[in-house]
Order: sequence, then C-alpha cells, then structure tokens
Amino acid sequence: MSNKPVWYRSLYWRVGLGFVAFLGVLLVTQALLFVWLASLTAGAFPAASGGRLAELIASDIRNRLESEPDVDLSAYIASEYGRVVQPFVVVMKDGRTISNRPNAPVMLLRNTRARLAVMNARQFVPRRPVREMWEELAMVKVPTIIVHGNRSSRYPSATVERLAKNYPHIPRAVVDSEHDVAGQAPEALIAHVRKFIAGS
Repeated sequence: MSNKPVWYRSLYWRVGLGFVAFLGVLLVTQALLFVWLASLTAGAFPAASGGRLAELIASDIRNRLESEPDVDLSAYIASEYGRVVQPFVVVMKDGRTISNRPNAPVMLLRNTRARLAVMNARQFVPRRPVREMWEELAMVKVPTIIVHGNRSSRYPSATVERLAKNYPHIPRAVVDSEHDVAGQAPEALIAHVRKFIAGS
C-alpha cells in the first residue's frame, strides 16, 4: 500500500476548491441581485433626456388614441408611466392635464397651464403677411427716422447704401454701437429722437 497522499485529502486542495466554490456562489448571487434590481427599475428611465421622454410619451399617446379613442388616459398613463422617475404632465387640447404622479408638482402644473394658455392665445392672433423690408419701408407714410449702429452685423453696408439711395426723405443717424442701439447707445438714441421730434 502506497503512502502517497490522495489529492482531495490535501489541505491546500481543500482551501483552493473552497475558494473557487465561494467565488462561484458570490458571482451567482450578484447576478441574481442584478436581475432583481433591474426588474424593480424597469421602465423608470425610458429616455436619457427630458426632450426624448416628451417625444416618446407624445408618440405613444397619439398611437393609443388613434387605436382606441375612448381610452382612459389617466389610467393608461398611470399604468404605463407610473414608475418613471421624472414627473411629467400631459396637456390635451381641451385643457385636461394628466400626470404620471397622483399629486403632480404644483409649479409643474402651473407652468404647463400657462404654456397652454399662451398656445391657445396664439391661435387667435392674426398673422401679418410676410413682406420684404423694402416693401415695408415703402408703406410708411408718417415722419420717420432711422437710427442704426455703425458696427451692426444685421445690415451690411450695401443695405445701408440702398436705404440712403431709395429713401432720401427718411433721415438717418449713425451711432457707435452694434445692432442693439437702444441697449448699447441709449443716450445717443434719445438725443437723435428728440432732435428729430423738435425739427418735425
């Protein structure tokens, strides 16, 4: 009978196998924990940004309304987006506001209703026909002065020369500023306007 030790009776082998088994159990536990946490947070972050989230929700609700016009949107949003971390408010054309939270933040609701009011008001404001600047100037029949900045990037020198040539009856005043004369040279603007009013 041989006195050579059997490998599985060696203390080193037992320690090594125990360590490998421990690592295996640890990795399996981590994997199960990750799967469990992922299932808890599934749907909590459907989009990387607020704009992308808004597009996603608007597209989903539009498709839902097209397929089922009588859907209860409050229940639908609560079931589909109740777990989304970011609170949001859906604004309908009829004025309804629906949130993914039972108690939506007050400021969010207030801002949403204010935006809706502005959008509705714009629908009733008549839009002016788009005309070229030269057509607009030709329609002016009252005494007028043009005060512009000598460093304005809005109107190049060719535009200023055409203005002087086509409308010699409109006095012009040049001040040291960029396009925003009222903001960058208010004193000079006021002085030119006062002189114009006094002479007209």
